[in-house]
Amino acid sequence: MASIAAYSCVTGDYDEIKEVGQLAEPGVDYYFFTNNRDLTSDSWNVVYVDNEGLDNIRLARKIKVLGHPLLDKYDVTVWLDGASTLRKPVSCFIEEKCDLAKYSLVGFAHRERDSIYSEALECIKVGKDNRDVIEAQINGYREEGYPDHAGLIESTVMVRRGHDELLRQTMEAWFYEIEHKSYRDQLSFNYVARKTGLSFDLLPLNVFDNEYFGWSKHRIKEEEYQIARYNVIYGRDEEFSGSSYWTLPYLREGRASLIEFDIHKSCSEFKIELLKHAGAEWANLTIECGSLSSYNLVNWCNYYGVNYFDGGVPTLFLYGDFSAGEHVRISIEMRYPARDAYLSLIKRLNHDLIASRAGQAESHQGERSLLGAVKRRLIGSNCGRKA
Repeated sequence: MASIAAYSCVTGDYDEIKEVGQLAEPGVDYYFFTNNRDLTSDSWNVVYVDNEGLDNIRLARKIKVLGHPLLDKYDVTVWLDGASTLRKPVSCFIEEKCDLAKYSLVGFAHRERDSIYSEALECIKVGKDNRDVIEAQINGYREEGYPDHAGLIESTVMVRRGHDELLRQTMEAWFYEIEHKSYRDQLSFNYVARKTGLSFDLLPLNVFDNEYFGWSKHRIKEEEYQIARYNVIYGRDEEFSGSSYWTLPYLREGRASLIEFDIHKSCSEFKIELLKHAGAEWANLTIECGSLSSYNLVNWCNYYGVNYFDGGVPTLFLYGDFSAGEHVRISIEMRYPARDAYLSLIKRLNHDLIASRAGQAESHQGERSLLGAVKRRLIGSNCGRKA
């Protein structure tokens, strides 16, 4: 019988331990690696590690990719992201979905994209890592001739075959990319695996919501929202062009968030994505730009006289005969409802839904979208999008 180890890692105070609970099974050892000595667990073997010169993000990536000497003796290892939760024992997933006689690694295909180039663009748009670092890395892959739409891993859960020399070499090459280039590991896995010839399988399942695994939102600190950023976008979303995307921080003026920048190039339209504000209340939007003829703000709704951004990315489209260098100044007040206000809103909406006639139920579809956005913001969710 194969020996199996499931393992996870959290560094700093990024997250808490998700207990295995009743899904812990005989024959599987559970290891949780962390440099946070305040973390303890009832179901994981907690192993404290040192940074050894790495920042917290790359330390977590090192454990994720290279494992740990304690894992070397196992025939199979199962990596679980710190926010992953079990819905079935890991042995069920291995037996039912993982052909480790054929593949050295089994993971999940990305649920939205199939290209490291589009993934890089998304990372730039939402500020996941330094833009210059990502562009240099991805442009290097392009110059080497790495193809577009060649697959993209969702590395939240990975099952790997032990005692596999090519796999070991591939993981070392993967971590080299992470350590010396962008720490966004999904940018480099498919590239490295193609170079080494690793045999791997990416399952066409949503890694965040399937019969084996769920997902619980990472701990989010309020200050992360206070330093949120916005995107200014010229051109098509699918086009990887650093000159078309500008990610900038909000300024503050009293209760208002300020968006100020000079238009990068002459155009008739562009858009601004208000990152990390799905579920927020908003009010008092003003736009100052001499050439502006019209605008459109999308992904919002009004309930009981209050404007809310719903589950999509709040996006402001601006139209006009814009010239390069023209200044734009936008002011908007945005805040997240307190928990009590959120619960009160749910109660009121639910009351109205129950009171509605059956034929009017469709008019409340937007409310579910809003509540989902606010719920993810305040209390997390067992399935949904990544942080």
